[in-house]
Amino acid sequence: MSPLLQSLVAAAATQTPLHPERVVLHAGQTVYEPGQLRQDVYFPDGALISLVFATDKGHSCEICHLGRNSLLGLQKLIGNQESGYTAIVQQGGEAWRLPAERLRTLLEHNAQVRQLLLQHLQAVLTQVAQLAVCHRHHSLEQQMARLLMQFVDNAGVPRVMLTHERIARLLGVRREGVTAGIGQLSRQGILLARRGCLDVKAPDVLQDFACDCLQKVRQAQRWLP
Repeated sequence: MSPLLQSLVAAAATQTPLHPERVVLHAGQTVYEPGQLRQDVYFPDGALISLVFATDKGHSCEICHLGRNSLLGLQKLIGNQESGYTAIVQQGGEAWRLPAERLRTLLEHNAQVRQLLLQHLQAVLTQVAQLAVCHRHHSLEQQMARLLMQFVDNAGVPRVMLTHERIARLLGVRREGVTAGIGQLSRQGILLARRGCLDVKAPDVLQDFACDCLQKVRQAQRWLP
């Protein structure tokens, strides 16, 4: 069970048991779509979910990713708001699901639950702000290194199941630029690129190659006591 969900279950134990349901999410699966009002919230526990915004012209960019210490569906807890983003599973794995209304009731009546969810909201806002800076000011190679290390951090293994096209969509850039960047990292022995799969051969080197946003995003995700 994810750290955030463990803390929420413990906080709710004296009131309403949460009884989360374990589910398996698959890479490429769309969990939320723009304009959709979902009745469930998800706690990734191995899966990695990206929140992606798209323009009317079809351009897209990742604004946040949710992993082991995250919650998908926060907008449902603070009001019956439709999602303005697409939530796409980038890394398949397990997650825990529960009705949003059950958690919303606890949010309204349990101060400890409310504090945990506010801390999570602050971590998400920090990550969104940091990635906005990253997309604006850092090179494509730095952004790619940061993105790949975030996938490695979440999975705990140095293998990333992503195509060049999916990386390009996440970063909001052209596929040709991603292919050139992967080629550069491969020639340096940092990556071993295969179809739909990138093996990180030198995580320490890739980490140093990434922009400083990597460490700041990591810090934002380490908010539970």
